[in-house]
Amino acid sequence: MESFDTPRELFLSSLESLAEDKTKSLERELHEIRNKKLVDKRYRIEDNYVNWSNWRQFNAIETNHKCRKNVFDCFIEKTELIKSVIEKRFSKIRYIYEYEGGMNPLHGYLEVKEYHIIS
Repeated sequence: MESFDTPRELFLSSLESLAEDKTKSLERELHEIRNKKLVDKRYRIEDNYVNWSNWRQFNAIETNHKCRKNVFDCFIEKTELIKSVIEKRFSKIRYIYEYEGGMNPLHGYLEVKEYHIIS
């Protein structure tokens, strides 16, 4: 309680925690897809293929812009693999914020950010 200035801030934090808890399995599923299915096997970083989780590292070390573009294009083609999981996760988050908090997630997020800017 000491880390919160107002009851509203505590409420928003609780809402965020609830949404995170209720969507943890979808977050894990999304992480697994990003690492195992959103992969470009034409390129490697050390012993690993380039995947959604390490492509920024690949972009930082790869000097050939065509190779970076190839990876980007490969991932764009494979976004359908994560689309339904992202939609399910955001739908659940939206429901929790609307049902429990009477607001949409963006308003909650912006309100939390406002508290952090002011304090």
